[in-house]
Amino acid sequence: MNSVTEREVYPNAPVVLVALEVRHPGVDPMGAAAIARAKRLLAGVTPLQEPQTISGITLTPAGPPTQTVETAQRFSSRDRSTAVTFRSGAVVVETTRYGQYEDLREVIELALQAREAAGAVDGVLRVGLRYI
Repeated sequence: MNSVTEREVYPNAPVVLVALEVRHPGVDPMGAAAIARAKRLLAGVTPLQEPQTISGITLTPAGPPTQTVETAQRFSSRDRSTAVTFRSGAVVVETTRYGQYEDLREVIELALQAREAAGAVDGVLRVGLRYI
């Protein structure tokens, strides 16, 4: 009988994508100093940094749809299998190279430390973890 610490690690896990999203109240976009701090913390896992433009449409029953455009900071691994994205209202960690939870947790901890180093948020609104 396997204990939790001795469970089997699947070399070809049937998981194709794991995504964690931590939503928080909106903050200002990361400045150059905050991006540099995040880059230092994430350098061992996701060293490639690139700004990313995210657009969306907000629908409300009270009025016409409004378009939103946001600049986010995305850090990815060299093989593009793992990424950490900092949005104004969320931190997203994604990977297509999932081996076991403990490895993913290390990346999540680094991402949350980087978010905190970039500037504190007022709290957590929602946490979502998806295995696909």
